[in-house]
Formats: sequence, C-alpha cells, structure tokens
Amino acid sequence: MKKRIAFITALTLLCGMLSGCNTNTEANGQTDTVNETISNAVASSGEESFDDVNAEVILSDSSVTVKGNGVSADGSVVTFTEAGDYVISGTLSDGQIIVDAADDAKVKLIFNGASVTSESSAAVYVKNADKVTIYLADGSSNVFADCKEYAEDDEADSCIYSKSDLCFDGTGELFVTGRANHGIHSKDDLESANANISVSSANDGFKGKDSVVIASGKISVVSTGDGICSDNDEDADKGYIEISGGDISVTSGGGSANPVSEDDSSCKGIKSSNYINISGGAFALDCADDAVHSDMSVNISGGEFEIKAGDDGIHAETDLIIDGGKGVIEQSTEALEGMTVTVNSGEWNITASDDGVNAAGNGTEEEQTAAAENTAFGGGNDDFTPNENNHITINGGYLKIDAGGDGIDSNGNFTVNGGEVYVEGPENDGNSAIDFPGTGLVNGGTLIASGSSGMAQTMSADSGQYSLMIYFTSEQTAGKKITLKNSDGEIASYTPSKKFTSILFSVPKLSADGEITVLSDDEQLCTVTLTSKSTSINENGEAVSVKGNGFGGMGGMGGRPQKPGGANFPQTGNDTQPQTGNDTDTQTGDDTQTQTGDVPQMPEGMTPPDGEMPQMPEGMTPPDGETPQMPEGMTPPQEETTTTDKSASA
Repeated sequence: MKKRIAFITALTLLCGMLSGCNTNTEANGQTDTVNETISNAVASSGEESFDDVNAEVILSDSSVTVKGNGVSADGSVVTFTEAGDYVISGTLSDGQIIVDAADDAKVKLIFNGASVTSESSAAVYVKNADKVTIYLADGSSNVFADCKEYAEDDEADSCIYSKSDLCFDGTGELFVTGRANHGIHSKDDLESANANISVSSANDGFKGKDSVVIASGKISVVSTGDGICSDNDEDADKGYIEISGGDISVTSGGGSANPVSEDDSSCKGIKSSNYINISGGAFALDCADDAVHSDMSVNISGGEFEIKAGDDGIHAETDLIIDGGKGVIEQSTEALEGMTVTVNSGEWNITASDDGVNAAGNGTEEEQTAAAENTAFGGGNDDFTPNENNHITINGGYLKIDAGGDGIDSNGNFTVNGGEVYVEGPENDGNSAIDFPGTGLVNGGTLIASGSSGMAQTMSADSGQYSLMIYFTSEQTAGKKITLKNSDGEIASYTPSKKFTSILFSVPKLSADGEITVLSDDEQLCTVTLTSKSTSINENGEAVSVKGNGFGGMGGMGGRPQKPGGANFPQTGNDTQPQTGNDTDTQTGDDTQTQTGDVPQMPEGMTPPDGEMPQMPEGMTPPDGETPQMPEGMTPPQEETTTTDKSASA
C-alpha cells in the first residue's frame, strides 16, 4: 500500500544531481560544479509534494507500526530493504534504524519528529544502498544518540553511520549525540543542503570519508576530535571538502583555550586529506588545533569567518589561496600557513602569537626529509639558501596582521603586487615584521610594516615601487603616528598599536620626485630624497647601511640594521643585551667594521626553531668580539640618499 503525503522539497532532484556531479570535481579544487548544481537545485525547489511514499513508520517502545511496503520491524529494530521514500515518527528509547537494500537502491528516510537511542550500536545504520537521503520535515525536531561503547566486532562507529553515500536535506532540526565515537560518519560521500544539524561527539563530528559537500542550512558541531572532516588519503580524487554556503559552527577539542600538544589526537575544525574549497557561508570556528586544515590545498573565495585556533588559523600543506571572503582570526599560533600563500582579494584581519603569514614546507617527502636535516631557521637552510618551493604573494585584497613572531615569514620569496598589507610585527628583536631569505619585491599596492629593528628587513631595490624604511634609535610607544608628506600633501600615515623601533612604507605615491618629510605625530623628524627603490634611514634622516643578515637572509633584502658609524640599534622589549668594552667603531671606505664588545646573543629565554642556536654559514667564523661579516664576495646594496636635518621645513 502506498500513501500520498505532501511536503516541500527538491531533494530527489538534488541528491541525484549531486551523485552525478561528484565525478566532475577535479582533485585540485579549481572547479566547483558540485556547488553550482546544489545551488541550482535548491533555488528551483518551490512547493513540491512526495508521491508514491512506500510506507509510514511510527516508532514506539511497545510496538512499531508499519503502514506500507519495503520495511519490517523486529522488536525495536526497523529495517528498510527497498528503494523508495519512507516517513518516520515516534520514539525508541533503545532501538535502531537499519537500511539494507540493493546496491543501486536510493532510499529516502523522512524524519518527522523521530527520536531513537541505541544502547548497543548506532542509532541509524546504513549497511547497503546506493544513496540514502535523510530529510528533516519542516517544523520537526529529531533526536538520535548511540551507545556508550561499541563492541569490538561492530563495524559501526557513530550515531548515524553509513557505508553508502549519505545526504541531508529539509528545514527541520536534527540533534545527534555520538556518545562513544563519531557523530555522523559516511564511509562514502557526505552531503548536506538546507538541513539544520547539531552534533555533539566523543570524537569526530561530521565526517565523510570520500568527501564532504555542504551547500546551505546550519551545521553546529561540538567535538572532542575533528569537527568536519574527510580523510580518504588512498584515492587521489577523494578526501576533499566543498562548502558553498550555510551557517557553520565548530568547537573542537574544548576550543582554543585548550591548545593541543604534539601527543594529542587531532581536533581540528575543518580538516581534509585532499583539497578544501570554500566559496561561501558563515563560519564560527573555535578549535584547540588548526581551525581549517588540508593535507593538500585550501582555496577560499567567499564566506565570512570568525576564527579562534589553538594552533594554525588556516593551514595548507601545499597551496593556500585567498581569493575572497572576509575573516577575523582572533587567536592563532600562525594565522595563515602553506607551502605557498597567495592573497588575491578579500578582507582579512589576523592575529598570531607566532608568524602571521608563513610559507614553509616542501612539496615532496624527499624534500621535506632533506630540509629537516638541513634546517637552522624554521625551514630555511643553514646556509641561508631560500627554499624555492616557498613564496608569499599578495596581489590584492586587504590584509592586517598582528604577530608576536614574524609578521610575514617566507622561507623563500615575498612579493607584493597590489592590495593593502599592514603588518604590526614583534616587539622583541628575535623576530621581524617581514622575514625572507630570498627576494622581497614590492611592485604595487600598499605595504606598511612596523616592529622591532634587530632583525628588520627592507624590500629589494629591484622592486617596481619605492619603499622607505625608518629606524628609530629609541623605542616608539604604541599609538605614535608616523606620516610621510611631499609638496603635494600626505603620502601615507600609520599609527601602530604596538611598540616599534622600525617602520617600512611602500605606497604608490612614494617616489624620487622631490623631498619627503617624515613626521612623528605632527612633529617633523627629517626630510629625505629617494635615489633608490629601497632606502633606509634613521629618524634624523641619516642613511642606514644594512650589515650582516641576522635571521633575515642575504641578497641585499634586509637584515640587521646599523646606525651611522656602525653601532647597533637598541634592543626592544626584554631583549636588551649588555655590551662589553666601549662599543666604539672604526669604519673604512670599503665598509668593513671593527667593533669591540661581545657578539650579540639570542635574547634570554629564546631559542630558534628546533631548539638549536643558529650557526654561521660554513666557512664563516666571526672574530671574537666582532659583528658577523658578509660572506666573501658579497656586499649589501648601498642606498644613496640625500638628507637634511630636522630643522628643514616641510
């Protein structure tokens, strides 16, 4: 017997389209046909009705009522064996729903006020089918919980467990509690559109082995393990996550207030073994581990993000591409991290206790092993050779960085071609606002970076746009506004919210035409005329030569600055080092220097990555009491500047 029951849905069309489109989604994440198909199907839903419903099932502890075909009840266990649509309501305090149909069967379970708890296994167990759709009837509330401990021979491991493709839809509510392990787990694809799902789990929350695709609706996860994840690392075209919309909230591992240690299990917010593509949606992620993590690439082209992470905010093992979106990373160790990081558009305000934007790692296992054996400074080689696999490129968008470590840290190259980049780097001299051992080019856009001066780096004179670095001989307080003006008016100004002893400006209006006046809060400091694309001065307008390389790398891209005469700039924060001797210098025409006193040491309590003190490049041994010199045959580029003193008028 078949009944006609009216509902509003487009799920039959939707899930059929999803199944057909998954094979067209490329593993590199550059196509998005899945999301487009979902959006089109949902938009065309309108008012529709379910015809040819196979059966209606009313759950009850005393007796399960079945009206129709394709389903049977054995005590409190209800088994669906045929393709078709089924309406389910009622309560089982200790029971189970099983789907065990043909390989090509498409089964739709319409939950209309259903509540099932299992004390022995999964509450919903899909043993076999082509695809199972769980539809949440409008206005309904549906509650499921699994057992507290699974038997060793039980293949199920979650409250809702499926060995086939699993799809959620409907505007009702679904509450899932995974008491022993995962909340929702599909061994194939896991898809959701429109559904309002809340998951609480002892391990992973919303898990699809082959893929997770979310188009709309609301998904809220509180998990001890990963929040939303796909973990098929055996098939090259599987293990990916696609999110094009929806309201997504994840608290994993107790949240960012409980950061993970190396021995802890994974408790990331959104995690995949393949790529992650996010083109829309609203995200609130509070995670003890990474908030977004891919073992391959991450591409974000839309969406709004509020992120708190105990480790990385957004992490990609290969390429991290920001093509849009709007995000605030309120807390992280490293905010944006990938082997490469590219920002093309979007608006991002990020905070990190270590590096703000970090490009590190290698493309192959062999390269990673080689780098690990030859690492002195967090991924760069111990001879300061840049890693050709690493680069950070800013082509557009808005990026504001507040970092306790390096603001922008590339183990290879760094390039700014457009957009707006504002960096407030470290207050200690063990790090810098910008750090790279390769080339640093600014060819357009706005780049302003403030921070300490001990390891500060400037941009290359090979850049397409002018830059001006200003070093201060005393620490500048937070809230001090630094302004550049020319005869036409203000060129740029910035007010760091942290203490600083250096600030770098590169803006389109900065040029060699005429004098540039530097002001601190409206008080004139000096004037300077640029004769190079990269100029470094102190607050008196005197040229500053970049000597040595500190952690900054070579190639004339920056390094440890020195005052005129060769004396080091003062250390900031808690890193002040007592100097021995009288700290006098002698300087010759070839820029060689002799300095008495001790070689500068790492600040107390600080060690570079891997716990080892940095070593001089092979063949370089500084004389006792002298500052490190450039390797033989290498000299830093000399910047020609014309300066006047403070008394010069604006």
